[in-house]
Amino acid sequence: MQIKKIQQELINPMNEQSSEPYIFEVDLDHSGKRLDVYLVEMSQQYSRSYLSKMIAQGNVLVNGVVPRKRGQIIENGDSVSLTIIPIDDYLSSPKPEKMDLKLVVDDEEILVIDKPPGLTVHPGFGHIGGTLVNGVLGLGYDLPNISGVTRPGIVHRLDKDTSGLIILSKTEDSHKYLTKQFKERAVEKTYFAIIKGKLSSSKGIIDAPIGRNPNNRQKMAIVNGGREAITEFEVLFYIGKYTFVKVHPITGRSHQIRVHFSSLGHPILGDKTYGRDNVNLSNRLFLHAKQLIFRHPASKELVTVSCELPIEFEKLAQETIEKKDYLQLIN
Repeated sequence: MQIKKIQQELINPMNEQSSEPYIFEVDLDHSGKRLDVYLVEMSQQYSRSYLSKMIAQGNVLVNGVVPRKRGQIIENGDSVSLTIIPIDDYLSSPKPEKMDLKLVVDDEEILVIDKPPGLTVHPGFGHIGGTLVNGVLGLGYDLPNISGVTRPGIVHRLDKDTSGLIILSKTEDSHKYLTKQFKERAVEKTYFAIIKGKLSSSKGIIDAPIGRNPNNRQKMAIVNGGREAITEFEVLFYIGKYTFVKVHPITGRSHQIRVHFSSLGHPILGDKTYGRDNVNLSNRLFLHAKQLIFRHPASKELVTVSCELPIEFEKLAQETIEKKDYLQLIN
């Protein structure tokens, strides 16, 4: 079926190069829905804002006619065509911006940055500027565009609200070498998190598939048929009604650690997306990427890169344990 074909092919919109239109025939289950909502459900990985752009640009037709508006109601039997245009075509090259970034590694092949919470990694619809990429370009670095003009040097993800280590490549060769390591799960990642409630297991493995939340396409969820997602964890100590955990994500799905702990009934402190009424005085997400172990693109030797845990973690921990004990546990 055509619908099955498009769902299989629209996996990575940032690299999509096809301009051949895809055709959908509206069935009874989708009759009466808004056009933009329908397209989000059909194409899975594209955001509503991106598909709205496609409608506005005339890349969507309903029964062969350009719709009057993105909220046009579709009916049973309608034919909807969607022509995919690479998202980079709608975003100009990121502009350099002055930004105070903490560089952990800066050599001829790579940059490793300790990203603060609240900083989006790369430009996209809704955040054209003010991203990590803009800040890196503002420091004068010329990064390869192998992942697209909006993602120069980017080889892996880090959520906007998550702080900690992120690697950027300076050359195409290093980009390919690092990307391969992440794809093959050869990079060892260590996170620290503070979660709500007292986790009863001292250590464990969460093995639950993750995909788009069928009720909210902007969120991820544990779903049947989702992509494999595995998270190892170890409880270090308790802080009153919270648990301080060390986390090793084996896979790298979007929002993986947040979704997995939320599924246990222990959302990460400060996670307003996956934890109901989950606020804290520090107004931040208590999830931090503290350490990465990988093979350096130049030497091919294993390197370990670490950064400090944010002060907010230490302040909470001191309610329970001495600073010297805390430092011993996290290092």
